[in-house]
Amino acid sequence: MLTQLRDHHAAVVRWLDAHRNLCDAARPDYQALRHVRWQSAQASRKRMLFLAEVVFPFAERHAGLKAAAGLLTLRNETPGYGQILSAFIARWPMDVVIADTDGYARAADAYRREADKRLLAEERHLRTLIAEVEWRAGDAPVSTGPSASSPHPAPVRPQS
Repeated sequence: MLTQLRDHHAAVVRWLDAHRNLCDAARPDYQALRHVRWQSAQASRKRMLFLAEVVFPFAERHAGLKAAAGLLTLRNETPGYGQILSAFIARWPMDVVIADTDGYARAADAYRREADKRLLAEERHLRTLIAEVEWRAGDAPVSTGPSASSPHPAPVRPQS
């Protein structure tokens, strides 16, 4: 599950990085920017669908664990996060982007920072919850993929 979330995050980050590069260019390629904005939205939708169908239900099933609180908070904040994204897109259609490239670049930079925070929070909270679930289950694996590559491995269960 954590590996799948990281894959979704990697896709979003690739498009956000491409977006950043286009915004930072001396003369942006507006056709490429239009494409990157669309691809970024597609990657984000896939990530949100994965969160809604897999990650948030996992957190709900383990709502009694302290570590689930972070993911459940993110789930509850998702509609507001979506409204922020929708407002950003509505404020910056391509004709306005072209008319005010510098303003768009500043606004997009602020939006990307918020997106980066959200992605980090999603992974951190899921990693923490998986670690607690595995610890309580006697270290039975819950996640798919290599969890050993995580910079924050699951805590070692004390021996009785």
